[in-house]
Amino acid sequence: MKLPASVAILIGALLTGCASTPGAGAADCGAMHSAQRSELFFGMTHRRGAVISETDWDEFLANSVTARFPDGLSVMEARGQWRNPESGRLVRQPARVLVIIHPDDAKSDASLEALREDYKARFDQISVLRVTQRVCMAF
Repeated sequence: MKLPASVAILIGALLTGCASTPGAGAADCGAMHSAQRSELFFGMTHRRGAVISETDWDEFLANSVTARFPDGLSVMEARGQWRNPESGRLVRQPARVLVIIHPDDAKSDASLEALREDYKARFDQISVLRVTQRVCMAF
């Protein structure tokens, strides 16, 4: 699939933060802890245009997301747009951005991918964007 130049540039800019720096690691965080920050971008309309209800979103959040990430997360309401690769049309829709701070481990990675696949299947979505980067965190 060929991405439009503007999308490719945006993705490239976002992924620049994923490049490793020589010597980068937990020690760079000082008194803070090294972790991963993942953002998942969920469109709030079905592929054919019907809006995903708040009840359906809340059920997905409780049973799919919180079940996998019980330690905490943030959800932000957003408005997004993207070019549908199937039709070539620009789609504007309400969205939810899920932010999760998690360990850099196989279990978290598998859980994030399971969320993406669950949402796509449940709500007839073409894709769910995932952005992950290393962060330093403390409570």
